[in-house]
Amino acid sequence: MTELSLSYQYFKPIILSLFGLTRDAIHMHIGFAFYLFSFLIFKKPLRDWRLLLPGFGFSLFMEFLDYLSDRTINRFYTWSYLHDILNTNFIPTLLVLVLNWKKNEKYP
Repeated sequence: MTELSLSYQYFKPIILSLFGLTRDAIHMHIGFAFYLFSFLIFKKPLRDWRLLLPGFGFSLFMEFLDYLSDRTINRFYTWSYLHDILNTNFIPTLLVLVLNWKKNEKYP
C-alpha cells in the first residue's frame, strides 16, 4: 500500500499542473465529477443522497493515501485531511440538500 501512496504523491503534482488547478480546486472538481458519474451510472434522481457515497468513498481513499505517505516521514495533519474531505464533498452535498429542500416547490 505504501507503493501506491508514493505513486499517488508522485502523480498528484503532475495532474495539478496538467489541469492548471490548485489543490482545493481539484478536490472540488473531483467531488462534483464523482457526483455526476454516479448520477449517470446509477440513474437515480439528483436529490438522492446515495449519489454522494462514491465521491465520499474516493475522498476517504485519497486522504488515506496522503496519510500513508505522511506517516513515512512522521507527519500527521488531521485538519488538512478533514479539510480535503470536506472540500471534495461540499458542492455535491450542498446540491443534494438544496434539491431536497426545493423538491416540493415548482421550478419556474
